[in-house]
Amino acid sequence: MIGPMRLPLIVWESATPTGLLKRFLREGAADVLLCTHTGIKWHRALPDGTHAVENLPAKERSRGKF
Repeated sequence: MIGPMRLPLIVWESATPTGLLKRFLREGAADVLLCTHTGIKWHRALPDGTHAVENLPAKERSRGKF
């Protein structure tokens, strides 16, 4: 994602407002927002039934943990 200053946007579970996550989901017509991994795994279920998920590192996906 690109932020308002045309720089990559970092989406943190603790610092990203629910409204912003809902906006990304709405604009992308999506039910799930997958973020690239920062090394911090998280999942936030939003009130409308959509979800934001921090993606797992590739080595864990390949082991069937995702």
